[in-house]
Amino acid sequence: MTSIWGKKFSTKIAIATIGLVVAVSVIALFIGASRKDKDSLTALDCHISHQAGARNIWLLGNSLLHDFHWPLNDATVVNCAKRGHTVHEFLSRWNMTQLPTESPEYVVIAFGTVEVIRAEQDSRYIREFMTYYPQLLTDLQSRWPTAKIIVNLLPDINTQLFGRPDLDLQNIEILNQFIAQNSQCPNCNIIDVGEILLRDEESFSEQITYDGVHFTEYAYKKWLAALADAMDHF
Repeated sequence: MTSIWGKKFSTKIAIATIGLVVAVSVIALFIGASRKDKDSLTALDCHISHQAGARNIWLLGNSLLHDFHWPLNDATVVNCAKRGHTVHEFLSRWNMTQLPTESPEYVVIAFGTVEVIRAEQDSRYIREFMTYYPQLLTDLQSRWPTAKIIVNLLPDINTQLFGRPDLDLQNIEILNQFIAQNSQCPNCNIIDVGEILLRDEESFSEQITYDGVHFTEYAYKKWLAALADAMDHF
């Protein structure tokens, strides 16, 4: 019969083993990176949202991608998206980093919703997006020239659920047209998130968004299927 002390000791060993596995996985992911690289990743607050296989997928964007917690094509997903970030704010932090030179297989980007919301008070956020979004794409292609970039168009906003019935949704169409026109790089693939989420739906309802902007689990699963399909047919 195992003693209470023996059970506690076994539990401690199991916890230590799990901690070691996680630590080794993170080290393996960024192997070859300098101390400065690792400090930069910490400063960006990147986290591994799913660990499987040798392929790397990086997520860059705002809260829509930050809250993305589903596995993608049996790969390790490094999530560097930031809640409430405009593309300008993200790029300012991104440019201060020296990330590992080994290119991920895919980079998924989704920006613009924060700009649309802030533009209700100050239209300069739309102009800022048009200035800095092309800079982000140029940076990614220069930093990781072999990476396949999956660009996501902006989804709709349910202004009633969001509590801002007068929010100008025309800016969504304006930014989506701009993104489509400026994402024609050879390694880029564009996903129309709004169209995907509204398939078989009558409206951008509570089934898709719980607060008018952020997605439900149902919506994330629809987006996940579209991302997986885009990667399989890149």
